[in-house]
Amino acid sequence: MIGARPAVASGRRAAVRVRCNLNDMITAYLGKEPGLPLSDQIIAAHIQMVAGRGTVSKELIASRRRDIRNSGAPDFNRATEIKNVTGMSALDYDFLCHCCQQAYQAAPTWGAQISCDAGTAVALVGDVLIDGDTRAKAVVFRGSLGVKDWLLDAMLERTPFGDGCVHRGFLREWGLIRDDVVAAIGDSDTVVFAGHSSGGAIACIAAIDPAVTASRVCVATLAAPAAGDAAAAEQMRARIARHVRVQVAQDIVPRLLPRFLGYAQSGELISEVSTRFAGWSPLARIKFEHAIDTYQSAGVGIASSPML
Repeated sequence: MIGARPAVASGRRAAVRVRCNLNDMITAYLGKEPGLPLSDQIIAAHIQMVAGRGTVSKELIASRRRDIRNSGAPDFNRATEIKNVTGMSALDYDFLCHCCQQAYQAAPTWGAQISCDAGTAVALVGDVLIDGDTRAKAVVFRGSLGVKDWLLDAMLERTPFGDGCVHRGFLREWGLIRDDVVAAIGDSDTVVFAGHSSGGAIACIAAIDPAVTASRVCVATLAAPAAGDAAAAEQMRARIARHVRVQVAQDIVPRLLPRFLGYAQSGELISEVSTRFAGWSPLARIKFEHAIDTYQSAGVGIASSPML
């Protein structure tokens, strides 16, 4: 993959524009796990939207698929199989996207699924490696997936939690599976909370819950809105050993809860990848610029960079 994670200047937001190589984008799409079968035609259409290219034919995708198969190189499906067998994987950007995608699946192939009776709060718990060889328990929260989730997302008022105030809906979702998640973490010394969209905000709230007693807590999020106010963000900075986030430049969701409503983003913006959806309607752009598939394909330039 292209390059490594950029250094971040103190006090400044780091924004890295990634120019996507077409072959890398195709390879990323061909690496979908078996639970997400994508035809060559669907892959071509989505890459055309993400990359702003007018000629991404299904024949080109099929050709690239044959090249990968004939090269004998291990593809993402095989890598996923190995990760499932060993129960361990380094938490790079590609694997973070994979885990976030798995959280949306009814029958995930990674992690143990925890969910509430209403089905609005869902998390996967598994093992990862960070800092090269440090074993950590990972908890990946699902983002919004239906009307019940959206109603919770719409609870914009803040409620006291810890040293500050947090989004009432996100806190409620965390509360629905809190005891089960804490039990699954057990006595792990290092815990990583992660998630896409609202799942990332829930990860931030979970990280500052006093019930989580791990000595080291890390957070990695994709497309996450702010979880609370400035006081909550300050508590997150004090509690979380490493807190990183990635967002697509055109994605409005990370900006939906602004400061004038009393919210403040937390964590270090390590990359702001860019997509181009020229000619698409605003609603279509919102849908595709926020999708987890878009984050994986647009982020191919940082796919092999360690997140934590």
